[in-house]
Amino acid sequence: MIPGATAASFLLVVVLGAMSPGPDFVVVTRSALSGGRRAGIAAGTGIALGVFAWVVAIALGVAAVLTASAVAFTVVKLAGAAYLVVLGGKAWLAVRRGEYRDLAVAGEARQLAAGPRSARAW
Repeated sequence: MIPGATAASFLLVVVLGAMSPGPDFVVVTRSALSGGRRAGIAAGTGIALGVFAWVVAIALGVAAVLTASAVAFTVVKLAGAAYLVVLGGKAWLAVRRGEYRDLAVAGEARQLAAGPRSARAW
């Protein structure tokens, strides 16, 4: 059984971590700005599901197994690296095909499309 002080400390760290903005916040904000509300909600949901998966894995003792077994840790680490390479490759291909637009480029395109009227508003 976990002592009350340890559980309370853990809960405090989790709550503070959840309240502080980090890379997840940046991803959700960027998705919402570039793709709209639906994309922001999708990014937030994906992040929440990822966090939930880790919580379930930890609850099932996977963290203890990965800590105890260097081979298991290496396998998971390499699988994660391979996944990141695949994501990077997909992003690179999307850029090459012109499917991905940087936020700065998209913002400039919107300003140009709006014409001189929006320039006077600045």
